[in-house]
Amino acid sequence: MNNVYDFLARLGTTPEEVKNSLLAKKCYGHRGSGEACPIAQALVGEFPDGTFHVTKTEGVKRGCYGDCLCYLPPACLKFVWQFDAGMYPELERCYG
Repeated sequence: MNNVYDFLARLGTTPEEVKNSLLAKKCYGHRGSGEACPIAQALVGEFPDGTFHVTKTEGVKRGCYGDCLCYLPPACLKFVWQFDAGMYPELERCYG
C-alpha cells in the first residue's frame, strides 16, 4: 500500500518536521499506544476507512493484528521513538 508510505513520507524529512505536520493536522495521541499514536491519527484522517496501528518494529498495520502495510519512513520512525520518550508533550492528548 504505497499510498500509506507516500503519505507518511510527506509528513517530513526530520522528526521536527513530522511533529509540525501533525500539529498542523491537529493529530494528538498517547505515548506507547500504537492506535493512539499521532501518526495513526493522521492516517485515519487521510484514510478514514479503518484503524491503523503504528509500531516501531512492525511498521504500519491495519488495526492491531493486521498485516504490515509498510514500514515507517526514517523521520516518522525517529519521531515515534522521540514521542514515546516524551519529547513532544504538545502532541499528547489530555483528558480533563
